[in-house]
Amino acid sequence: LLVWFGHRCLHATDPLLDLHLFKSKPFTGGFVASLGAMFSMATLLFLLAQWLQLVEGLSPLQSGIALVPMGAASVIGAVAAPMLSRKIGARGAICSGLVISSAGMIAVIAFAHSLTVGVVIGCTCLVGLGIGALGIGSTVIMQEAPGEKASSAASVDEIAYDLGNVLGVAIMGSVATIVYRLGLNVPVLEAAGLDQAAITAASSTYAEAVTVAQQTGVTELIAEGSVAFTNSIVTASVAGGVVLLAVTLPGTRGLLRLMGTPEEQMDYAFNYIFIIFVGIPTTILYNMGACVLRALGDSKSPVWFL
Repeated sequence: LLVWFGHRCLHATDPLLDLHLFKSKPFTGGFVASLGAMFSMATLLFLLAQWLQLVEGLSPLQSGIALVPMGAASVIGAVAAPMLSRKIGARGAICSGLVISSAGMIAVIAFAHSLTVGVVIGCTCLVGLGIGALGIGSTVIMQEAPGEKASSAASVDEIAYDLGNVLGVAIMGSVATIVYRLGLNVPVLEAAGLDQAAITAASSTYAEAVTVAQQTGVTELIAEGSVAFTNSIVTASVAGGVVLLAVTLPGTRGLLRLMGTPEEQMDYAFNYIFIIFVGIPTTILYNMGACVLRALGDSKSPVWFL
């Protein structure tokens, strides 16, 4: 159906959604920035709300209040982004915002062993501050479209946000679930007296693990589950940060102009590429391997390193 819809929109004289708008690079850039940002954030916010309640023991109201600073930071970012765009252009402002958000998401890895509400608030504030720049992306999308195509441009902008949320929950949520299941130390749970049916139920979600622990009285399940759930959140956060950095790659040329001499630009580009394609993926793969070892019974395997 999507293929048929796209074919019709490309060949109709008056299409419902004008896909020819994507011929404009600024238009496409704004769309990709919004899509990537929502893709990265959707699962993280969904999991953090659960983590605050299930692991930290906050009420739903307290959990919401803990995430309010992120919204306040996004307002500040939205106000500051237009002023920044006047100096370095819209592309530079959007890329700068995405890099700031990425830094906030990746910074969680430094506190993997001691993740607290304060750390979450600080990191999410960075995320919100950078995401505020996406208002520039929406402006670029609307400005690049002819007046008679304004409705199509607005539709594309909304599609970017909604599609990013859906894909983020589906894909990044699956990654987080895999990390959580691998992180559960099954031999420890079996030694504590849990049968295979209870372990299978606890492996579905941490919320279910808490329910099983309350029903069986096995406190080890809560301890093991909280560690695995925290690791899944850290993994999803770091992976989302990598996605945000990847989204900024097409616009790094605008940022490189701010770095001075060609030699300084090359050093910046090399470090940037090394972090994205070597450092961060290596850390994620190492963590997943450690989770596998823990699941096989090696409880001393370190999870996360710097």
